[in-house]
Amino acid sequence: MSNAILQENSSVDTSKISTGEPLKRIKLPAVVSIRDFAEKINKTPAEIIAKLMQYGVLVTINESIDFETAQIIALDFGIEVIPEEEKPVEKEAEERGPLQPRTPIIAVMGHVDHGKTTLLDYIRNSQIAKGESGGITQHIGAYQIDWQSKEGEKRKITFLDTPGHEAFISLRRRGAQLTDIIILVVAADDGVKPQTIEVINLAKEANIPIIVAINKIDLPEADPERVKRELSEYGLVPEEWGGDTPMVNISALKGLGIKELLDVVLLVADLKNLRANPQTQAVGTVIESKKDPKKGATATILVQNGTLKSGDNVVVGSVYGKVRFMENDRGKRLSAAGPGTPVLIAGLSEVPSTGDTLMAVASLAEAKKLALDFARTKSVKSLKTLKNKGVLEIAKELEAKQQKRLLLILKADVSGSLETMKELIRKLSVPELALEIVKSEVGDISESDITLAQTLGALIVGFRVNLNSALKKLAEQNAVRIRLYEIIYDLENDLREIISNILPPIIIEVEIGKAKVLQVFRKDKKATIIGVSVLEGKLLKGSKLKIANKNIETEIISLRKEKNEVKEAEAGGEAGVGLPGNINVEVNDVLKAYILKEEKRKI
Repeated sequence: MSNAILQENSSVDTSKISTGEPLKRIKLPAVVSIRDFAEKINKTPAEIIAKLMQYGVLVTINESIDFETAQIIALDFGIEVIPEEEKPVEKEAEERGPLQPRTPIIAVMGHVDHGKTTLLDYIRNSQIAKGESGGITQHIGAYQIDWQSKEGEKRKITFLDTPGHEAFISLRRRGAQLTDIIILVVAADDGVKPQTIEVINLAKEANIPIIVAINKIDLPEADPERVKRELSEYGLVPEEWGGDTPMVNISALKGLGIKELLDVVLLVADLKNLRANPQTQAVGTVIESKKDPKKGATATILVQNGTLKSGDNVVVGSVYGKVRFMENDRGKRLSAAGPGTPVLIAGLSEVPSTGDTLMAVASLAEAKKLALDFARTKSVKSLKTLKNKGVLEIAKELEAKQQKRLLLILKADVSGSLETMKELIRKLSVPELALEIVKSEVGDISESDITLAQTLGALIVGFRVNLNSALKKLAEQNAVRIRLYEIIYDLENDLREIISNILPPIIIEVEIGKAKVLQVFRKDKKATIIGVSVLEGKLLKGSKLKIANKNIETEIISLRKEKNEVKEAEAGGEAGVGLPGNINVEVNDVLKAYILKEEKRKI
């Protein structure tokens, strides 16, 4: 439960608390199970469950509650609880041994097509850019290189290749949280763009230094000075102008300026004095994860502290396992990986989520327990549910608003792609249409996916996954809709189109003509008959009419030319117009004729 909710509940009824003795005080973690909470405050689980029911929260003995909820319940029993102090990982690491210099972690970021992947391609002497669908990086990868510094020392540098397309904003944010330095790539022929500004803001929020790589300087239209001027407007002032932002002119395609860029990276890294303890148990973050047909559940881990070893017992969020083997970005098997090193590991019980924390622990049993505890925190019960609307209330609101729903089953090749798909769904949500993700997971489309889609009437959206011929036939037989994509642009555009087709169209007024009233022939309860001169466009029988400056709207019920009934009257001619009822219209009034047209809603 949040602090705001706690404040709202700060007027907890303490009259039940005995004032004869001081309150008993105990320490509790951020999340505690009902069983453990009952044991700590010397009550039975049944008493805790009953007390929570009084507040309208239904729980079982195996479920958990958050600290603030436990605090309120404990007060009702005359017990004060305080939060347990969590020792920072860095402090714990320092206590286990001296800190040593570690490999710097660099994120390469910037606007789409400004040359991020080409830069890494040149540095790593690989062909990443050519191998990606649509010519863009689809999800985060981590790579490490060896580089000889100016002093002749062989140094390692780790790169996070962070996608530039706006759909990957959540991945870029995670990249910014992991990195020590950001290389902001800006094309010399294109300048500052929306994602350039976004990266600058991310860096400022996270207090991460930026090195600007002004790319494509080999092009005739390149203008590095213009780029510097534009960047200075956002607080990135070049060092040569008296600022503190290093800027290096490069051509990632031809390799110009790359040596100077990497020398600057090492210089900035040295100024940051990056340190870690390789002697302690490993702590790292999941950069990417997927289920490999041959290797099973795998995850790319960026080791941030300690040393991860083959055979280590690990917990990764709600997943646990024993490291069966580790590989670097070139597929070479490793026995150990120190701070700042990215490695792919196998041996996990399931595919972990991108961004989850890995910790090496003493035993597999401990790893399994920690994973179970973490899983419980995902379904923590809290008194804040009192503030939430019930299911029936929400259902009634949907019915009252006649809100439509689009149920989605998301399948992706890796967890990073899945996260991006969810981000797109959130971005494209509109009040008139409830976009509901009923299932989302890594892996190919399965028979159970098709069965669920058929039962719920859901749309299956797959990104870089397979659908075998048997399942395709099954889907067709059961009228299950499946969309498969290889490029994120296509997925976004199709979702926009699907949503636009579901939403009711927009009704717009299209003006078709103007006319001036020449004479009023009749005006009574049944009808108003006038003579008009058509000034522009045309008048149509059945079209709507507005009388200028009178806030009067009506319609044409009859249209005559020389006593003949006609369907339209064009500009330059005169016509008799019939209107329903007694309309306040006079000679010289200007009439505007229009029709109502349906237009597809654009998202």
